[in-house]
Amino acid sequence: MDQNKQHRLPPEKTEFARQLRRNATLPERMLWDCLRAKRMHGIKFRRQHVIGPYVADFYCAAASLVIELDGESHGEQVKYDEERTKYMEQKGFTVVRYLNEQILGDLFEVAEDIFRRVSFAAKTLPRPLPTREGRGRGGVISGLGREGSSDE
Repeated sequence: MDQNKQHRLPPEKTEFARQLRRNATLPERMLWDCLRAKRMHGIKFRRQHVIGPYVADFYCAAASLVIELDGESHGEQVKYDEERTKYMEQKGFTVVRYLNEQILGDLFEVAEDIFRRVSFAAKTLPRPLPTREGRGRGGVISGLGREGSSDE
């Protein structure tokens, strides 16, 4: 059997993941803008990544990290989310959840938390966590600033 065909997903799973990417929520699009194209210190993330019978919102292979965003609709899905988290953790993934309100309210704080988690798991990242003053330089995680805010 061809080795590439062994790892192929069923076409319906691939199409479902594509639909999720096309219909991303605003918080998903905002977070993806921070994570895509190795913008977070060269770390690769995937979005709507199939893991077994489930689709993870975001996935970082280097850290075996799954990131899930929970919106209003997740209130009714608690049991399903628990089963999905249990499955992924049994497969060796770390699952972290953020509320959509966290992304909308303080994206930079969420990005810092993700960076810390990936740094701890991967332990191979070359640069320190960006400071609020330094954000946007060198394309690390640009566009996350708060107008008129100061840390002093």
